[in-house]
Amino acid sequence: MAIFIPLVIPFVLIMIFAKALPIFLHILHSSPATMIVTVKQKDAIYSKRYCSGGFEVEEFRLFLNNRVCDIDIESWKRLKEGDKVILLGSQSSIGFIYDSVTIFDDSCDIANDY
Repeated sequence: MAIFIPLVIPFVLIMIFAKALPIFLHILHSSPATMIVTVKQKDAIYSKRYCSGGFEVEEFRLFLNNRVCDIDIESWKRLKEGDKVILLGSQSSIGFIYDSVTIFDDSCDIANDY
């Protein structure tokens, strides 16, 4: 147990600076934003373990940060490579965090979002 504690403290500190601090700064300085992205590759199976209904995005190029998750199964089944998807969220100088995902089709009216 005594060996475990010195290993946990650096990990917690790294997580605070690597994850929590950027998110906190993003929240302080972000504004609502809309982003239209292209589906690069859809997961082979719908899984609820790690990334429900996940797919890779063409416009996101960072390793381990190029996926969109939490898509309902019906929308995920319709999704194809090359489809356009609307992400609603917040934008800051740090990055973009999405809150909702909509598959773009002819019934979408996004002209007022810009």
